[in-house]
Amino acid sequence: MLRLPWFRAALFVAAVVPTGCSSDDTRRLAPSSVALSDAATPVYDDGELTIYEAETGLLLPIVAPRPEEAARLEADAPDPFAREPWITSSDVQVQVTWTLSSLDDTGHDIWVMLDPWNEFGRYVPAIELNGDRAVRDLSGIDMLFHVPGVNPKAGDSDTGAPRVIGAFTFDDMDELARDFATVFKIIAAAAPASDMEDDPRSALVNNAFNVRDRSYNSPLLAPYRPSVVPGLLGFDFGVRSSEPVNVALEIVVEVRDRQGDRVAQRGQSVDLLREPTDVISLAGP
Repeated sequence: MLRLPWFRAALFVAAVVPTGCSSDDTRRLAPSSVALSDAATPVYDDGELTIYEAETGLLLPIVAPRPEEAARLEADAPDPFAREPWITSSDVQVQVTWTLSSLDDTGHDIWVMLDPWNEFGRYVPAIELNGDRAVRDLSGIDMLFHVPGVNPKAGDSDTGAPRVIGAFTFDDMDELARDFATVFKIIAAAAPASDMEDDPRSALVNNAFNVRDRSYNSPLLAPYRPSVVPGLLGFDFGVRSSEPVNVALEIVVEVRDRQGDRVAQRGQSVDLLREPTDVISLAGP
């Protein structure tokens, strides 16, 4: 069995800039968008599996700890992390409202995906090659939607506006943070003892990220639930298709500060946590 890294192509990406707050403890960021053009080349194509994808990242404005606070975090290392997290999922909560729009005459089936970041790394799905069959691991949130075309032909079953609108709620994103923390422990604790054993980690990771399941009531994942859940520091978001398309995804993010001093406000001059560089993935080196 061979695992390949999952490469991404981001096209026509709009910048993310801060805007106002919706309440005293919730900051709303300006809209951000990503689009996939029918001129894009596949990010993966083996003759059987063809994938077109556009994705970009969004870093949340999380205030960095002061030196004495950072030193305190080093005093304990809750499994599977090297230190205590600066923010937990109960400190900072996130909600994502999104609009998926088609720019083509006919409708398409499009995946909306979101891959989480925290202080300890960013998740990157892998492609697993098992014999002659390639299978893509799930993103942290990986949902398929049918988007009607802007000018459907007579007799086309598509109706309504050429867009789909939805939200990943605060509860959904809390679940994503729990899932990601669980994935850290799966990767560390479920590795096979030898090359002769089957590797269960792909199945476990995909089970954790399955949006139809909740990690807290999964007996399969019970051994891998960590004692602490780091909060989300940001995420990659984007769209995926099995055919050339012209689609766009726009999101608006709300960040709720439960501690009162973890999320930078507009115009505030403070040091922020940086985008994580460690990649958390089942892809091979």
